[in-house]
Amino acid sequence: MKKYLFFALLCMLSTLALAQSEERAGTPQERAARQAERLAKELNLTAEQQAQTEAALLVRSQAMGEVKGTGKANKRASLGKMKAAQNEYEQTMRGVLNDEQFAKFSEMQKEQKTKVREKIRERRGQRDNG
Repeated sequence: MKKYLFFALLCMLSTLALAQSEERAGTPQERAARQAERLAKELNLTAEQQAQTEAALLVRSQAMGEVKGTGKANKRASLGKMKAAQNEYEQTMRGVLNDEQFAKFSEMQKEQKTKVREKIRERRGQRDNG
């Protein structure tokens, strides 16, 4: 009986965790709006810059979503498309931001890449050890 209760509790918790992660992710429009708002605060964007940033983020998010939807059939082509979408986003942002804002934006991008790489290393270490 305890096993069944434990299993039911585990199922409920995993369902809640999944619902929270989906809620955090949201639609591409919601993600773009949240990211644009965060960038507006960090970079002191004008309302016009924030609107342009949100549009650029939405385009990038949709392009990334299309690539992720293709699966792992051709990983190299998918990576190329993702890099192209990221490069297009950065070029758009170069046109939207002034020099000072773009320098800070670039620094933020580098920090984000470092964090992602660290997480990947952690996962690989856990996978190799576990």
